[in-house]
Amino acid sequence: MRNVLLLTAFAIPFVALAQREPGVGVYGYSDEAAPTNIERRVQYDKFKDRTVVSLKHPLELHIDMGDLNALTLNAYYSCQGNDPLCRPIDVLLVFTAISDSWRFIKSDRDLILLMDEHPLSFGQLDWDGGTSEGSPVRTWESMTVTVATESFEQILRANFVEGQLGHRTFKIEPEHLIALRAQFKFPPESSEVLSKPRAKPKLHKQRLAPQKIL
Repeated sequence: MRNVLLLTAFAIPFVALAQREPGVGVYGYSDEAAPTNIERRVQYDKFKDRTVVSLKHPLELHIDMGDLNALTLNAYYSCQGNDPLCRPIDVLLVFTAISDSWRFIKSDRDLILLMDEHPLSFGQLDWDGGTSEGSPVRTWESMTVTVATESFEQILRANFVEGQLGHRTFKIEPEHLIALRAQFKFPPESSEVLSKPRAKPKLHKQRLAPQKIL
């Protein structure tokens, strides 16, 4: 629980900052400014003695509906100490929708991913949002879910990933999956951890275990 809360506390300010990074804005990405390579951002907090790792630029998703200016995805994990190469317990996925009005504030935030046509349901995502300054005013809506590291690795191992967020669908391009696999490499679980029986996870609104759809 403490690990999840710390990770969420780190991530939410990053979501707001992402809108002001090169290539990102209230209108979404521009082709000229979009990064050509997917890179990691590593930030160490010496006061909390924790390292948070994420994508330097949120990944723009290919969406099937024109009512959003952009839908982006970022991933965050934290490590104890000044070390970005740990194996975290959880990875926080952050979807950010940019539009001219609220699209997800009431509901419509159930997430299902198809990984090589094998579906996993993550349930209803948590929501936060804000508006841009100036005219025209644009909204940004942040939707988050914390998944086990093993589930995140399963997503990255897929050749094709499609998703449904509410009634909208999106795709993660295969070349982006390859780049993500290169950026998010975790050490395997130690033999000591593997030999210990796993405790039954406690579910709460910040941690949603994906469920297979029959």
